[in-house]
Amino acid sequence: VFLDAVEQLAREFPVEVLISGPARGFVKNGLKARGIPFQHHYPPERAGLVELYHALDLYLMTSREEGGPMALMESMAAQVPVVSTAVGMAPDLIEDGVSGGLAASEDVEGLVNRARSMLALDDSARAQLTAKGREAVLPCDWKVVARRHWEEVYQPLLNEAV
Repeated sequence: VFLDAVEQLAREFPVEVLISGPARGFVKNGLKARGIPFQHHYPPERAGLVELYHALDLYLMTSREEGGPMALMESMAAQVPVVSTAVGMAPDLIEDGVSGGLAASEDVEGLVNRARSMLALDDSARAQLTAKGREAVLPCDWKVVARRHWEEVYQPLLNEAV
């Protein structure tokens, strides 16, 4: 799905794919076969991901199923426009057209259309969309999650025990 979407986008935009993480042989071979340039960087520490996110014009998540993923939240926190399939946490975090783009799983055309619209945004619209995306992931910050657990779970249990 990712390769098909990127191939279509490369017909209209100067696409260069940035891959992070461990070896991605299938993706790299598919990009080579389609003549799409790419770079593969695997930062030794998580802090190195910030620089990679800031190099992106768009984060494209084409998963068929997901538990999260962390990269979705990280890209939104870094204020990178996101287009994702509606799997995992994506529908909880992304309001289609407001804080990112959503398409059905395996919907290459839907992903391409949303990516096309994100890439066509002017600076003001892009800033507004990415600010909404960042706002959507702030409740996922561990400080917020820990405080909520304390206030909503542990504190009431302790109060009942008294």
